[in-house]
Parts: sequence; structure tokens; C-alpha cells
Amino acid sequence: MKSKVVKIFDYKSLTLPSELCKWRISDDEIYDSLKNLAKEHSIIKSVNTVKNGDSVACKCKNGNDILTSRTVLIFPGRKLPGAENAEKAVIGKKVGDCVSCTLADYGTVMLEITQCRRCEVSDINDEFVKKLDIDGVDTIQKYFAQYRKDKAETHRNDAKLAIARYWLAAIREKSKLDIDVNEETAYTRERAAFLYNLMSKIGEDPHLVNGELVSDEEAMANLIHEQKGVFSTDLISIALAEQDGFVFDDNEYEKLIMLEAETKNISADEIKENTNFAAYRAGVCLNRAGEMLMREAEKFLEV
Repeated sequence: MKSKVVKIFDYKSLTLPSELCKWRISDDEIYDSLKNLAKEHSIIKSVNTVKNGDSVACKCKNGNDILTSRTVLIFPGRKLPGAENAEKAVIGKKVGDCVSCTLADYGTVMLEITQCRRCEVSDINDEFVKKLDIDGVDTIQKYFAQYRKDKAETHRNDAKLAIARYWLAAIREKSKLDIDVNEETAYTRERAAFLYNLMSKIGEDPHLVNGELVSDEEAMANLIHEQKGVFSTDLISIALAEQDGFVFDDNEYEKLIMLEAETKNISADEIKENTNFAAYRAGVCLNRAGEMLMREAEKFLEV
């Protein structure tokens, strides 16, 4: 390969934004999770007096031939377009009451409230936590501790991934490359041709561009345009992987294809039909580069 990465940008020289290094789980996040659980365990019950947030069933008594004798649902407090007047009219009323109001497209109607249903959300306290039936967790304090224990690794990994992406973007922007134009053009066209054939094979029409059907030449030109910049991006991924001691060659390709085939319980030939060496190498090296950057990111997380 004539093209090469002359110098990988020293990403460690960057000063990371402080928010990227944070991973600790806030009390607000845990309390929000409890509020969501409370909503999931809410009880729907019938009530007599209407207030905001209720679901109100009404029968249209008169005022519009289309709606007469039909049931209309009103949701006071939601401010649904065209129903605002009806929502205000039913607040404070009781089941059996009749109200005169306007509904968009139907004009003035008389509605009789036939049912009012309310979602009652549990108070968040120790008794509610007990009802969640989480092993060893019977108080809010214990819930907070268990949540932090369960989510800590995920939060740390999310933070490391964010740092790795930040570094990778800088590396792609600031690294020095020596690109052979003819090589880049051939690489881009090869990737575009591969995508064209793959899309056709899996039932996606490469000729459909922005909702319009185009010619073969236009479809290929569009794919080539979409692959612009892929060559340099792939070169950097390969260089980063090699910096981590990983070299992707024909033997590695065959080994990984066989491993994937065994994992997916399909033939190696079937996998090869849906990829090519360059695309597969780029994906593997990008993953390896990401793993390296995430390991380094660990050192920059808040203590």
C-alpha cells in the first residue's frame, strides 16, 4: 500500500472536557428511576370528581348530529388541539354532570360525564421499595446503594467510550497522512461496488436515492460520494490497531472469519459473500483501536 499514516496525532496532549471524565451516578438519576418504577406500578381507578390528568368519558347529548349518543374521551390538562375548551369545562365536575363546551370541527356540544378514571402513582418511600420485591432491598437507602452497584460498570464504560470517541475524532482530524490519490480512488470505488452488490443481495435498492429512482451510474456515484473519507479513516484505524500490537493480515482474516462462522453457526463462505477483506479489516481494526483508547481513557475518569 502506497498510502500511509505519517504521524498519529498525540491525543493524550489534549485537555479533556471535565464533563467527559464524570461517571458517578447522581441521586437525581436514581430518584428518576424510582419515579419511573412508581409509574409502572400505578393503579387505574374510577373516581367521581374530575381533575387534571384524568381520563374522562362523556356521552354527547346534543349539539352535533355526528357525535350525538357517541362516547367522547376528554383528557383535562393535556391541552390537545381542538379540545382545550372541553378539557377546562369538565374540571371539577362529577360523574353524571352535563357540561356545554366546544370541540373543534363539531362546534358547541352538550357532554354528559359517564366515567372518570385516574392513574394513582405510589408515593416513593420504603413501603413502595418493599413492593418492588428486589432481593435484599427494602428501603430507599438500600435501593440507592444497589442501583449504584448495578450501574457503576455501565456508567464507567459509557464515560470511557465518550472519551475514546472524542480522541478518535481529534486523531482523524489532526493526524498527518500521505495519500496516494489513485489508491484512494480505487479503494473508494471497490467499497462502493461492494455496497452496491450487498444492498441488491439483501433487498435494498441502491437505485433509490432520496426517494427517487436513479440510473446505475447515478446509484454508483451516490455510493462513491457516501464513501468519501472512508479511506483515510480506515488507514488511521489500521495504524492505531498496529500501535496496540495488532496486525491484520490474511491469516488473521481467515482466523476471525472461522471464529465468526463458528459463533453464528454458519459457513465461512457465507460470511465472505457478505463482506470483503478491506471492509472486514477496517471494522476489526476500528474495534481494536476503540478498545485501546478506552483502556487509556480509564486513567482519566474521575476518582
